[in-house]
Amino acid sequence: MLRSLTRCAAVARRTRQLPGASAQDQHLRFPNSSFSVYRQMSSLPSHTPLTMPALSPTMEEGVIATWNKAEGDEIKAGESVCEIETDKATVDFELPEDGYLAKILVQAGSGAVKIGTPIGVLVEDEADIAAFANVTVGDLGGEDLSAAPAAPEPAKASVNVADTKTTVTTAVTPPTPVSARVGDRVFASPLARKTAAESGVDLATIQGTGPNSRVVNADVLDFLHSAPVEAPAAAAGSSQAAVGNVTDRPVTVTEQDVANALYRRKQEVPHYYLNSEVDITALLKLREKLNADLPDDSKVSVNDFLIRASAIVMRRVPAVNAAWHETFIRKYNYCDINVALQTDAGVLLPVIRNVESKGLAAIAQETHSLQAEVNNGESEAFGHGTFTITNLGMFGVKSFLPIVSDYQSASLGVGTISQTVVPNKDPDSKSKFQVKHVVTVSLSCDHRVVDGAVSAQWLQEFKTILEDPVKMLL
Repeated sequence: MLRSLTRCAAVARRTRQLPGASAQDQHLRFPNSSFSVYRQMSSLPSHTPLTMPALSPTMEEGVIATWNKAEGDEIKAGESVCEIETDKATVDFELPEDGYLAKILVQAGSGAVKIGTPIGVLVEDEADIAAFANVTVGDLGGEDLSAAPAAPEPAKASVNVADTKTTVTTAVTPPTPVSARVGDRVFASPLARKTAAESGVDLATIQGTGPNSRVVNADVLDFLHSAPVEAPAAAAGSSQAAVGNVTDRPVTVTEQDVANALYRRKQEVPHYYLNSEVDITALLKLREKLNADLPDDSKVSVNDFLIRASAIVMRRVPAVNAAWHETFIRKYNYCDINVALQTDAGVLLPVIRNVESKGLAAIAQETHSLQAEVNNGESEAFGHGTFTITNLGMFGVKSFLPIVSDYQSASLGVGTISQTVVPNKDPDSKSKFQVKHVVTVSLSCDHRVVDGAVSAQWLQEFKTILEDPVKMLL
Protein backbone atom coordinates (compact mmCIF):
# COMPACT_ATOMS: atom_id res chain seq x y z
CA MET A 1 0.00 0.00 0.00
CA LEU A 2 2.83 2.39 0.84
CA ARG A 3 4.22 1.93 -2.67
CA SER A 4 0.88 2.46 -4.34
CA LEU A 5 0.25 5.69 -2.44
CA THR A 6 3.15 7.34 -4.22
CA ARG A 7 0.77 8.48 -6.90
CA CYS A 8 -2.11 10.93 -6.66
CA ALA A 9 -5.18 9.55 -8.41
CA ALA A 10 -6.81 12.96 -8.69
CA VAL A 11 -4.57 14.52 -11.30
CA ALA A 12 -1.83 12.21 -12.54
CA ARG A 13 -3.47 10.79 -15.64
CA ARG A 14 -2.61 13.51 -18.18
CA THR A 15 0.94 14.48 -17.23
CA ARG A 16 4.07 13.85 -19.27
CA GLN A 17 7.69 13.56 -18.10
CA LEU A 18 10.04 16.03 -19.74
CA PRO A 19 13.29 14.48 -20.97
CA GLY A 20 16.17 15.77 -18.90
CA ALA A 21 13.86 17.70 -16.58
CA SER A 22 15.24 18.92 -13.30
CA ALA A 23 13.95 17.69 -9.95
CA GLN A 24 11.86 20.83 -9.68
CA ASP A 25 10.39 20.25 -13.16
CA GLN A 26 9.54 16.66 -12.29
CA HIS A 27 7.82 17.86 -9.14
CA LEU A 28 5.71 20.28 -11.16
CA ARG A 29 4.82 17.79 -13.87
CA PHE A 30 4.06 14.98 -11.41
CA PRO A 31 1.92 16.28 -8.56
CA ASN A 32 2.18 12.92 -6.81
CA SER A 33 5.83 13.63 -6.03
CA SER A 34 4.72 15.50 -2.91
CA PHE A 35 2.69 12.46 -1.85
CA SER A 36 5.70 10.88 -0.23
CA VAL A 37 6.32 8.69 2.78
CA TYR A 38 8.09 10.41 5.68
CA ARG A 39 10.25 8.55 8.15
CA GLN A 40 8.35 5.98 10.18
CA MET A 41 8.51 6.78 13.90
CA SER A 42 9.76 3.72 15.79
CA SER A 43 7.10 4.17 18.50
CA LEU A 44 4.23 4.13 16.01
CA PRO A 45 2.69 1.31 13.98
CA SER A 46 3.20 1.15 10.23
CA HIS A 47 1.52 4.15 8.62
CA THR A 48 1.53 6.49 5.64
CA PRO A 49 1.46 10.27 6.12
CA LEU A 50 -0.88 11.92 3.61
CA THR A 51 0.92 15.07 2.45
CA MET A 52 -0.36 18.17 0.68
CA PRO A 53 0.08 17.26 -3.01
CA ALA A 54 1.05 19.57 -5.88
CA LEU A 55 -2.20 19.51 -7.84
CA SER A 56 -1.20 22.10 -10.45
CA PRO A 57 2.08 23.35 -11.94
CA THR A 58 1.97 26.75 -10.24
CA MET A 59 0.68 25.53 -6.89
CA GLU A 60 2.90 26.30 -3.90
CA GLU A 61 0.36 25.74 -1.14
CA GLY A 62 -3.23 24.58 -0.76
CA VAL A 63 -6.17 24.87 1.59
CA ILE A 64 -8.20 21.95 2.96
CA ALA A 65 -11.71 23.00 1.96
CA THR A 66 -13.53 20.06 3.57
CA TRP A 67 -12.72 16.65 4.99
CA ASN A 68 -14.99 14.01 3.48
CA LYS A 69 -13.84 11.42 6.02
CA ALA A 70 -13.56 11.62 9.81
CA GLU A 71 -10.85 10.17 12.02
CA GLY A 72 -11.34 6.41 12.29
CA ASP A 73 -13.30 6.14 9.05
CA GLU A 74 -12.53 3.38 6.61
CA ILE A 75 -11.50 4.58 3.14
CA LYS A 76 -12.16 2.54 0.03
CA ALA A 77 -10.01 2.81 -3.08
CA GLY A 78 -11.13 5.73 -5.24
CA GLU A 79 -13.01 7.51 -2.46
CA SER A 80 -12.38 11.20 -1.81
CA VAL A 81 -10.65 11.83 1.50
CA CYS A 82 -10.88 15.61 1.32
CA GLU A 83 -11.32 18.55 -1.04
CA ILE A 84 -8.29 20.77 -1.61
CA GLU A 85 -8.49 24.32 -2.93
CA THR A 86 -5.59 24.84 -5.33
CA ASP A 87 -4.44 27.73 -7.48
CA LYS A 88 -6.69 26.36 -10.26
CA ALA A 89 -9.79 24.80 -8.73
CA THR A 90 -11.14 22.75 -5.83
CA VAL A 91 -9.99 19.16 -6.35
CA ASP A 92 -11.07 15.88 -4.73
CA PHE A 93 -8.08 14.12 -3.16
CA GLU A 94 -8.62 10.40 -3.83
CA LEU A 95 -6.66 7.39 -2.60
CA PRO A 96 -5.95 4.39 -4.84
CA GLU A 97 -6.22 1.70 -2.12
CA ASP A 98 -8.12 0.87 1.07
CA GLY A 99 -7.14 2.01 4.55
CA TYR A 100 -8.24 3.87 7.67
CA LEU A 101 -7.89 7.59 8.40
CA ALA A 102 -6.09 7.44 11.73
CA LYS A 103 -5.48 11.15 12.23
CA ILE A 104 -6.44 14.50 10.70
CA LEU A 105 -3.45 16.81 11.15
CA VAL A 106 -4.77 19.91 9.36
CA GLN A 107 -8.37 20.97 9.95
CA ALA A 108 -10.58 22.22 7.12
CA GLY A 109 -10.40 25.97 6.60
CA SER A 110 -7.34 26.35 8.83
CA GLY A 111 -5.36 28.25 6.19
CA ALA A 112 -2.79 27.62 3.49
CA VAL A 113 -0.53 24.57 3.80
CA LYS A 114 2.75 24.17 1.93
CA ILE A 115 3.21 21.32 -0.54
CA GLY A 116 4.64 18.25 1.19
CA THR A 117 3.27 19.12 4.64
CA PRO A 118 1.53 16.15 6.33
CA ILE A 119 -2.24 16.68 6.48
CA GLY A 120 -3.33 13.26 7.74
CA VAL A 121 -2.25 9.73 8.62
CA LEU A 122 -3.38 6.53 6.92
CA VAL A 123 -3.04 3.03 8.41
CA GLU A 124 -3.89 -0.42 7.08
CA ASP A 125 -5.03 -1.94 10.38
CA GLU A 126 -8.01 -0.43 12.22
CA ALA A 127 -6.46 -1.50 15.53
CA ASP A 128 -3.57 0.94 14.96
CA ILE A 129 -5.78 4.06 14.91
CA ALA A 130 -5.60 4.74 18.66
CA ALA A 131 -1.80 4.97 18.56
CA PHE A 132 -2.03 8.22 16.57
CA ALA A 133 -4.38 10.13 18.88
CA ASN A 134 -1.68 12.60 19.98
CA VAL A 135 0.44 12.71 16.82
CA THR A 136 1.15 16.19 15.40
CA VAL A 137 2.44 17.52 12.10
CA GLY A 138 5.83 18.08 13.72
CA ASP A 139 6.07 14.41 14.71
CA LEU A 140 5.94 13.47 11.03
CA GLY A 141 8.64 15.83 9.82
CA GLY A 142 6.42 18.78 8.90
CA GLU A 143 6.13 22.27 10.28
CA ASP A 144 3.84 22.13 13.32
CA LEU A 145 0.95 24.39 12.38
CA SER A 146 -0.30 24.46 15.96
CA ALA A 147 2.93 25.95 17.29
CA ALA A 148 1.93 29.55 16.58
CA PRO A 149 0.09 31.12 19.53
CA ALA A 150 -3.54 31.96 19.02
CA ALA A 151 -4.26 35.63 18.55
CA PRO A 152 -5.70 37.20 21.73
CA GLU A 153 -9.33 38.20 21.77
CA PRO A 154 -9.41 41.90 20.83
CA ALA A 155 -10.48 44.22 23.60
CA LYS A 156 -13.57 46.33 23.17
CA ALA A 157 -13.47 50.09 23.60
CA SER A 158 -16.25 52.68 23.39
CA VAL A 159 -15.54 55.91 21.56
CA ASN A 160 -17.90 58.86 22.01
CA VAL A 161 -18.27 60.95 18.86
CA ALA A 162 -18.01 64.65 19.57
CA ASP A 163 -21.20 66.73 19.53
CA THR A 164 -23.45 63.69 19.18
CA LYS A 165 -25.03 61.07 21.41
CA THR A 166 -23.83 58.28 19.08
CA THR A 167 -21.48 55.66 20.56
CA VAL A 168 -19.21 53.75 18.17
CA THR A 169 -17.73 50.45 19.36
CA THR A 170 -14.46 49.43 17.72
CA ALA A 171 -12.13 46.49 18.25
CA VAL A 172 -8.73 47.48 19.62
CA THR A 173 -6.02 45.02 18.62
CA PRO A 174 -2.58 45.58 20.13
CA PRO A 175 0.37 45.31 17.74
CA THR A 176 1.75 41.78 17.60
CA PRO A 177 5.21 41.78 16.00
CA VAL A 178 5.43 38.06 15.29
CA SER A 179 6.10 38.06 11.56
CA ALA A 180 8.95 35.96 10.16
CA ARG A 181 12.17 37.97 10.14
CA VAL A 182 15.94 37.79 10.04
CA GLY A 183 17.52 40.76 11.75
CA ASP A 184 15.61 43.83 10.62
CA ARG A 185 14.18 42.13 7.53
CA VAL A 186 10.55 40.98 7.60
CA PHE A 187 9.61 38.23 5.12
CA ALA A 188 6.54 39.27 3.14
CA SER A 189 5.07 38.78 -0.33
CA PRO A 190 5.54 41.61 -2.88
CA LEU A 191 1.81 42.37 -2.86
CA ALA A 192 1.79 42.51 0.95
CA ARG A 193 4.69 44.98 0.90
CA LYS A 194 2.89 47.15 -1.66
CA THR A 195 -0.37 47.20 0.34
CA ALA A 196 1.47 47.92 3.59
CA ALA A 197 3.46 50.77 2.03
CA GLU A 198 0.34 52.36 0.56
CA SER A 199 -1.45 52.09 3.91
CA GLY A 200 1.47 53.25 6.05
CA VAL A 201 1.59 49.98 8.00
CA ASP A 202 4.76 48.54 9.57
CA LEU A 203 5.05 44.92 8.43
CA ALA A 204 6.82 44.02 11.68
CA THR A 205 3.56 44.59 13.58
CA ILE A 206 1.62 42.07 11.49
CA GLN A 207 1.32 38.37 12.28
CA GLY A 208 2.11 36.37 9.15
CA THR A 209 0.02 33.33 8.20
CA GLY A 210 1.95 32.34 5.08
CA PRO A 211 4.64 29.66 4.89
CA ASN A 212 7.11 30.03 7.79
CA SER A 213 5.03 32.94 9.16
CA ARG A 214 5.57 34.95 5.97
CA VAL A 215 3.30 37.99 5.74
CA VAL A 216 0.87 37.73 2.81
CA ASN A 217 -1.51 40.34 1.46
CA ALA A 218 -4.50 38.88 3.32
CA ASP A 219 -2.62 39.45 6.62
CA VAL A 220 -2.18 43.15 5.81
CA LEU A 221 -5.85 43.51 4.87
CA ASP A 222 -6.94 41.74 8.07
CA PHE A 223 -4.70 44.03 10.11
CA LEU A 224 -6.16 47.13 8.46
CA HIS A 225 -9.72 45.93 9.10
CA SER A 226 -9.09 45.19 12.79
CA ALA A 227 -6.89 48.19 13.59
CA PRO A 228 -8.42 50.91 15.80
CA VAL A 229 -9.85 53.80 13.82
CA GLU A 230 -10.74 57.28 14.85
CA ALA A 231 -14.48 57.75 14.55
CA PRO A 232 -15.24 60.59 12.09
CA ALA A 233 -17.08 63.65 13.29
CA ALA A 234 -20.75 63.60 12.32
CA ALA A 235 -21.89 66.11 9.71
CA ALA A 236 -23.89 69.08 10.94
CA GLY A 237 -27.52 68.15 11.48
CA SER A 238 -26.75 64.42 11.29
CA SER A 239 -26.71 61.94 14.15
CA GLN A 240 -24.96 59.17 12.19
CA ALA A 241 -21.26 58.90 11.33
CA ALA A 242 -20.26 58.64 7.65
CA VAL A 243 -19.57 55.15 6.31
CA GLY A 244 -17.04 54.43 3.53
CA ASN A 245 -18.55 53.03 0.31
CA VAL A 246 -16.14 50.11 -0.16
CA THR A 247 -16.31 46.32 0.10
CA ASP A 248 -13.25 44.17 0.81
CA ARG A 249 -12.93 40.40 0.59
CA PRO A 250 -10.03 38.05 1.29
CA VAL A 251 -7.89 36.92 -1.64
CA THR A 252 -8.29 33.22 -2.40
CA VAL A 253 -5.35 30.85 -2.72
CA THR A 254 -6.03 30.63 -6.45
CA GLU A 255 -6.01 34.40 -6.90
CA GLN A 256 -2.87 34.84 -4.81
CA ASP A 257 -0.91 32.15 -6.66
CA VAL A 258 -1.97 33.37 -10.10
CA ALA A 259 -1.19 36.98 -9.17
CA ASN A 260 2.26 36.03 -7.88
CA ALA A 261 3.05 33.99 -11.00
CA LEU A 262 1.94 36.75 -13.38
CA TYR A 263 3.82 39.42 -11.42
CA ARG A 264 7.00 37.33 -11.45
CA ARG A 265 6.79 36.57 -15.19
CA LYS A 266 6.17 40.20 -16.09
CA GLN A 267 9.15 41.30 -13.99
CA GLU A 268 11.61 38.58 -15.05
CA VAL A 269 10.84 37.98 -18.74
CA PRO A 270 12.01 40.56 -21.34
CA HIS A 271 8.79 40.70 -23.35
CA TYR A 272 8.40 42.12 -26.85
CA TYR A 273 5.35 42.04 -29.09
CA LEU A 274 4.36 41.64 -32.75
CA ASN A 275 0.93 42.33 -34.27
CA SER A 276 -0.60 41.27 -37.56
CA GLU A 277 -4.00 41.46 -39.25
CA VAL A 278 -5.17 38.17 -40.73
CA ASP A 279 -7.87 37.77 -43.37
CA ILE A 280 -9.94 34.78 -42.20
CA THR A 281 -12.73 35.09 -44.78
CA ALA A 282 -11.78 31.78 -46.42
CA LEU A 283 -11.42 30.14 -43.00
CA LEU A 284 -14.96 31.13 -41.99
CA LYS A 285 -16.36 29.73 -45.25
CA LEU A 286 -14.48 26.46 -44.76
CA ARG A 287 -15.69 26.26 -41.16
CA GLU A 288 -19.29 26.71 -42.30
CA LYS A 289 -18.95 23.82 -44.76
CA LEU A 290 -17.31 21.52 -42.22
CA ASN A 291 -19.92 22.23 -39.55
CA ALA A 292 -22.92 21.77 -41.84
CA ASP A 293 -23.20 18.05 -41.11
CA LEU A 294 -21.59 17.89 -37.65
CA PRO A 295 -23.46 17.60 -34.32
CA ASP A 296 -23.25 20.54 -31.92
CA ASP A 297 -20.72 18.83 -29.64
CA SER A 298 -18.32 18.27 -32.55
CA LYS A 299 -18.54 21.55 -34.46
CA VAL A 300 -15.23 23.21 -35.26
CA SER A 301 -14.62 26.67 -33.79
CA VAL A 302 -12.30 29.44 -34.93
CA ASN A 303 -10.18 28.61 -31.88
CA ASP A 304 -9.74 25.05 -33.14
CA PHE A 305 -8.29 26.40 -36.40
CA LEU A 306 -5.93 28.63 -34.38
CA ILE A 307 -4.77 25.67 -32.29
CA ARG A 308 -4.17 23.50 -35.34
CA ALA A 309 -2.36 26.28 -37.22
CA SER A 310 -0.10 27.00 -34.23
CA ALA A 311 1.01 23.38 -34.04
CA ILE A 312 1.78 23.32 -37.78
CA VAL A 313 3.86 26.50 -37.54
CA MET A 314 5.78 25.13 -34.54
CA ARG A 315 7.08 22.39 -36.85
CA ARG A 316 8.12 24.96 -39.45
CA VAL A 317 9.69 27.39 -36.96
CA PRO A 318 10.75 25.13 -34.06
CA ALA A 319 12.90 27.79 -32.39
CA VAL A 320 9.71 29.31 -30.91
CA ASN A 321 8.73 25.98 -29.35
CA ALA A 322 11.27 26.35 -26.56
CA ALA A 323 11.84 27.79 -23.08
CA TRP A 324 14.54 29.56 -21.08
CA HIS A 325 16.07 27.58 -18.19
CA GLU A 326 18.79 29.99 -16.97
CA THR A 327 21.77 27.82 -17.97
CA PHE A 328 20.23 26.25 -21.09
CA ILE A 329 17.39 26.60 -23.60
CA ARG A 330 15.06 23.63 -23.85
CA LYS A 331 13.50 22.89 -27.25
CA TYR A 332 10.34 20.80 -27.26
CA ASN A 333 9.83 18.03 -29.81
CA TYR A 334 6.09 18.08 -29.23
CA CYS A 335 3.44 20.79 -29.05
CA ASP A 336 1.23 21.04 -25.95
CA ILE A 337 -1.02 24.10 -26.12
CA ASN A 338 -2.66 25.84 -23.16
CA VAL A 339 -6.02 27.31 -24.19
CA ALA A 340 -7.61 30.05 -22.07
CA LEU A 341 -11.21 29.14 -21.18
CA GLN A 342 -13.67 31.37 -19.35
CA THR A 343 -15.39 29.73 -16.34
CA ASP A 344 -17.33 30.79 -13.27
CA ALA A 345 -14.07 30.48 -11.33
CA GLY A 346 -12.29 32.84 -13.74
CA VAL A 347 -10.04 32.19 -16.72
CA LEU A 348 -8.38 28.76 -16.59
CA LEU A 349 -5.66 27.33 -18.83
CA PRO A 350 -6.15 23.62 -19.47
CA VAL A 351 -3.67 22.02 -21.83
CA ILE A 352 -4.25 20.03 -25.02
CA ARG A 353 -1.43 17.50 -25.39
CA ASN A 354 0.34 16.47 -28.60
CA VAL A 355 -1.55 18.88 -30.84
CA GLU A 356 0.94 18.27 -33.64
CA SER A 357 -0.50 14.76 -34.08
CA LYS A 358 -4.20 15.77 -34.04
CA GLY A 359 -6.50 16.92 -36.80
CA LEU A 360 -9.23 19.56 -36.61
CA ALA A 361 -11.94 17.06 -35.66
CA ALA A 362 -9.93 15.63 -32.76
CA ILE A 363 -9.00 19.10 -31.52
CA ALA A 364 -12.64 20.23 -31.70
CA GLN A 365 -13.84 17.23 -29.68
CA GLU A 366 -11.18 17.78 -27.03
CA THR A 367 -11.89 21.50 -26.62
CA HIS A 368 -15.62 20.75 -26.26
CA SER A 369 -14.83 18.19 -23.55
CA LEU A 370 -12.42 20.52 -21.77
CA GLN A 371 -14.95 23.36 -21.68
CA ALA A 372 -17.57 21.09 -20.12
CA GLU A 373 -15.09 19.70 -17.59
CA VAL A 374 -13.73 23.06 -16.41
CA ASN A 375 -17.26 24.46 -16.13
CA ASN A 376 -18.07 21.59 -13.76
CA GLY A 377 -14.74 21.87 -11.93
CA GLU A 378 -13.83 18.34 -13.00
CA SER A 379 -10.95 18.84 -15.42
CA GLU A 380 -7.58 17.28 -14.68
CA ALA A 381 -5.98 18.66 -17.85
CA PHE A 382 -3.92 21.33 -16.14
CA GLY A 383 -0.19 21.62 -16.60
CA HIS A 384 2.55 23.40 -18.48
CA GLY A 385 2.12 23.52 -22.23
CA THR A 386 4.71 24.72 -24.72
CA PHE A 387 2.53 27.56 -26.08
CA THR A 388 -0.56 29.49 -24.95
CA ILE A 389 -3.52 30.88 -26.92
CA THR A 390 -5.91 33.42 -25.40
CA ASN A 391 -8.89 34.56 -27.46
CA LEU A 392 -10.80 37.62 -26.19
CA GLY A 393 -12.61 38.24 -29.45
CA MET A 394 -15.98 37.28 -27.96
CA PHE A 395 -15.69 40.33 -25.68
CA GLY A 396 -15.16 42.74 -28.56
CA VAL A 397 -11.47 43.26 -27.76
CA LYS A 398 -9.59 44.22 -30.93
CA SER A 399 -6.10 43.36 -29.68
CA PHE A 400 -4.15 42.81 -26.45
CA LEU A 401 -0.68 41.73 -25.33
CA PRO A 402 -0.62 38.49 -23.29
CA ILE A 403 2.03 37.60 -20.71
CA VAL A 404 4.36 34.73 -21.63
CA SER A 405 3.68 31.72 -19.40
CA ASP A 406 6.13 29.61 -17.40
CA TYR A 407 8.19 27.09 -19.41
CA GLN A 408 7.25 28.82 -22.68
CA SER A 409 8.79 31.46 -24.93
CA ALA A 410 5.69 32.82 -26.68
CA SER A 411 1.99 33.43 -26.18
CA LEU A 412 -0.69 34.36 -28.72
CA GLY A 413 -3.46 36.90 -28.16
CA VAL A 414 -6.45 36.86 -30.52
CA GLY A 415 -8.88 39.75 -30.94
CA THR A 416 -12.39 40.10 -32.31
CA ILE A 417 -13.37 39.51 -35.94
CA SER A 418 -14.11 42.75 -37.79
CA GLN A 419 -15.45 43.39 -41.28
CA THR A 420 -13.50 45.51 -43.75
CA VAL A 421 -14.59 46.68 -47.21
CA VAL A 422 -11.83 46.32 -49.81
CA PRO A 423 -11.63 46.56 -53.62
CA ASN A 424 -12.84 43.40 -55.35
CA LYS A 425 -10.01 41.77 -57.29
CA ASP A 426 -12.19 38.99 -58.69
CA PRO A 427 -12.46 39.64 -62.47
CA ASP A 428 -15.64 37.54 -62.67
CA SER A 429 -17.47 39.57 -60.03
CA LYS A 430 -19.74 42.48 -60.95
CA SER A 431 -19.24 44.15 -57.58
CA LYS A 432 -16.43 46.68 -57.22
CA PHE A 433 -16.02 45.96 -53.52
CA GLN A 434 -16.08 42.97 -51.22
CA VAL A 435 -16.26 42.42 -47.47
CA LYS A 436 -13.31 40.78 -45.73
CA HIS A 437 -13.33 39.31 -42.22
CA VAL A 438 -10.16 40.34 -40.42
CA VAL A 439 -8.78 39.43 -37.00
CA THR A 440 -5.80 40.98 -35.17
CA VAL A 441 -3.35 38.53 -33.60
CA SER A 442 -0.57 39.54 -31.19
CA LEU A 443 2.48 37.41 -30.43
CA SER A 444 4.27 38.02 -27.11
CA CYS A 445 7.80 36.62 -26.98
CA ASP A 446 10.63 36.04 -24.53
CA HIS A 447 13.62 37.85 -26.06
CA ARG A 448 16.06 35.55 -24.27
CA VAL A 449 14.85 32.65 -26.43
CA VAL A 450 13.32 34.12 -29.59
CA ASP A 451 14.73 37.09 -31.50
CA GLY A 452 12.64 39.41 -33.64
CA ALA A 453 13.42 37.80 -37.00
CA VAL A 454 12.39 34.33 -35.81
CA SER A 455 9.13 35.51 -34.24
CA ALA A 456 8.32 37.54 -37.38
CA GLN A 457 8.83 34.40 -39.47
CA TRP A 458 6.53 32.46 -37.12
CA LEU A 459 3.79 35.08 -37.39
CA GLN A 460 4.11 35.25 -41.17
CA GLU A 461 3.74 31.45 -41.46
CA PHE A 462 0.76 31.58 -39.09
CA LYS A 463 -0.93 34.26 -41.19
CA THR A 464 -0.29 32.30 -44.42
CA ILE A 465 -1.88 29.12 -43.07
CA LEU A 466 -4.97 30.89 -41.71
CA GLU A 467 -5.54 32.73 -44.98
CA ASP A 468 -5.32 29.45 -46.93
CA PRO A 469 -6.93 27.10 -44.38
CA VAL A 470 -7.38 24.11 -46.71
CA LYS A 471 -3.71 23.30 -46.04
CA MET A 472 -4.66 22.53 -42.45
CA LEU A 473 -6.72 19.59 -43.65
CA LEU A 474 -3.76 17.91 -45.34
